[in-house]
Formats: sequence, structure tokens, C-alpha cells
Amino acid sequence: MRSRLVAGVFAGFVCALVPSVVSATVYPFVEVPARYEYNPEKGSLHDYCTSSPDSWDRADFRGPCANHDLCYQDHTRSKDPCDQSLRTDMEINCGFAFNQDGGDKDRKKFETCSKMAAAYYGWVKSKGHY
Repeated sequence: MRSRLVAGVFAGFVCALVPSVVSATVYPFVEVPARYEYNPEKGSLHDYCTSSPDSWDRADFRGPCANHDLCYQDHTRSKDPCDQSLRTDMEINCGFAFNQDGGDKDRKKFETCSKMAAAYYGWVKSKGHY
């Protein structure tokens, strides 16, 4: 990753010298929220991804699935935004696992993982019980 110094100039004075990133792909990681209770005996809103895998290769889907469960449980948003957030969160974790600058990059695995996120989204959109 390359960086350069950028100077801010105001009224002829140099205000600051700060590093500026030229290009970088940095994905955050969607973690399991602290308030999520994993307990499959309590039903499908307490078991991460229910009958689907909680991960694929290096991509961890527990956080996205836990957020989705909480969204359904809390009813603070309607079903569609909950389902879309699942897909977005899964895509973020796919990027974290397979498309991170400074880490392991694997375009084919990133694309496959993103397709899995789309498949999970399609399932909950059509069959998820809100």
C-alpha cells in the first residue's frame, strides 16, 4: 500500500500534514453481538445460521446470522431490511476473508462466498419467518 502526505492550506498557511491512502481495500469484520444468546434449545433465533453452515472456508457467518436473528427477534425493522442486512454482513465477512489488502486475496473464493451470501439471502427472503 502506498501513501503520500497531503497538506491542507488555508489562507496561505499549512494547516496539517497527514498521510493519505492512495488505494486500499479494507473490510471490517461483522462479529457476533455481545447480547446474542447462542442456545439452539431456544429455537432458530438462537442458533446462528440454523440449518445452513455457519462458515465457509475462512469466511465466518456467525456474526451476520446472529445479527439477522436479533433483527427478526427485536422487530425494530421490517423483514426486508433484516434480510438485506444479512446479505450485506455476509458479503463484508467474505471480503474480510478473501479480498483484504495486506491479507490473503483469492478472487475465486471471494466470488463463491458472495454467491453463498446471495443464496442465504434468497432463502430468508422467501422462507424466513419474521
